[in-house]
Amino acid sequence: TFDRDASNPRVTADWPINTIAFNERRLEIITPIKNDLYVWCALTGQMRTLHDNITEGTITAIALGVGERRVFVGADDGSLLVVNYACGALLKRLERHDYEVNQITTMPDKVLTLSIPEKVIKVHDDNDPQRAAVLKRIDVSDAGHIMQFALDGRDILAGVSDDQRIVWYNTSFAKEVSNSDSCEVVHRQAVACVVYFEEAP
Repeated sequence: TFDRDASNPRVTADWPINTIAFNERRLEIITPIKNDLYVWCALTGQMRTLHDNITEGTITAIALGVGERRVFVGADDGSLLVVNYACGALLKRLERHDYEVNQITTMPDKVLTLSIPEKVIKVHDDNDPQRAAVLKRIDVSDAGHIMQFALDGRDILAGVSDDQRIVWYNTSFAKEVSNSDSCEVVHRQAVACVVYFEEAP
């Protein structure tokens, strides 16, 4: 919670919290505040640990890796890194974006990162524990400002934009494969979020 006048300042922040991650295995919530990561018990609300000075810039995106033992961190200066969940130690750096990192999504063997100002989604290789090459670079500039994307669990991602559009891309060859321009149901406002249902076609 962001509240300067809170009665219990130990469970509040003096800086807006713009993203969170939930560790299902440990029942913990991770919140970035400036360039620090706070870990909270989801059951009691007590702060369990603090990983400070993770990045030079302000943290703008986080995601847990497969297995929930690593945290992928993106910052407003475009930097991307991976830290150990338990102690906050740096594990590796990913190729940075030119501008702020707005979303990080992990999947087996790959990590996808979005920079809205750059209008680029990068597909990083996550097989090597020390290095992370960029496998694909998806240019999403034709879709307007992509606000968020979601994966279907395989090779397709759907991106939503402030131009009232939904655009589908294939991550294997980094190309647009479809869009919502010809759909009967259309959005009349900017589309801010998207999710794939696991049990729906």
